[in-house]
Amino acid sequence: MTTGDADGIRDVDPTETPPAEIDLDLVRAGLESENNLDRTQAAQVVSTMAAEDPALVEPLVPTLVGLFDDERTVVLKEVLFALSVLAEDDPDHVADDVGGLIDLLDHDVPLIRSVAARALRPVAVDRPAVFAAHVDDLLTVVERPVEDPTEGYEPDPNAHSAQVRTINDVRDKAERRQLAARAVAAHVVVAVADRDAAAVTDHVDRLADLLDDDSPAVTAAAADALASVAEDDPDAVAGVTDALIGTFDSPDDPTRASAVAVLGFVGDEAAVEPLRELADDDEADEDLRELAAETAAFVEDG
Repeated sequence: MTTGDADGIRDVDPTETPPAEIDLDLVRAGLESENNLDRTQAAQVVSTMAAEDPALVEPLVPTLVGLFDDERTVVLKEVLFALSVLAEDDPDHVADDVGGLIDLLDHDVPLIRSVAARALRPVAVDRPAVFAAHVDDLLTVVERPVEDPTEGYEPDPNAHSAQVRTINDVRDKAERRQLAARAVAAHVVVAVADRDAAAVTDHVDRLADLLDDDSPAVTAAAADALASVAEDDPDAVAGVTDALIGTFDSPDDPTRASAVAVLGFVGDEAAVEPLRELADDDEADEDLRELAAETAAFVEDG
């Protein structure tokens, strides 16, 4: 296969040519090409190669990262897919580039946010320390409200039902992708707090504000992160007692359980009565009620 410029990249068919036989220099040239068709083809070749064997495209990581600001969604999607496969194979492949991936969690296109989240997830599990310097950016992603890409568009009253279904499908997919990106960012913050609570301490108020978010995944993550901070430094969380008590009205048991744990670490007597009320709530989960009762007694005894 010819090595050199990108002229031959559009002739490469990774479904017919074994990925191991594809010339990386040609693929790299395609990725770096100013021609949109060349970059698109090269990105699709890379994602196919990565799915076959991540090791084949590991040398291309710097080039792939250099495409984070590519204007073509299809290019960026394929690049991020390849990086997500690499991250699942070995998080170290992308650990140095989490800052750029976090930026993409806030991309204007929801699809890009969700694929970037997929690339970040395995790094957060195995290398949470690399995110310690990025908590502010992660919380900015979590705080961004879900947007409706179809807002302001009113279909023709006589529109065919298929058109209406398409609009609803676009809306639903966009919202799910945005929620997925927010949830991943929130859980990365939890992973950081679990390993290095001090890295999250300055963001206690922002986490408290997320306790009444519409997404149970976000509220539970915020409560979990606050629990890690409270265990490490109870005084850092002392100012958000009211927000924690406010979660008792939530239907989400994991959020409430984590909030109870935080209140136990803080030891604020103002929480005793609300904890008792939760313990006496016949509709609450039995384990949660027991935890609330034990925590109320612990706080009261000082």
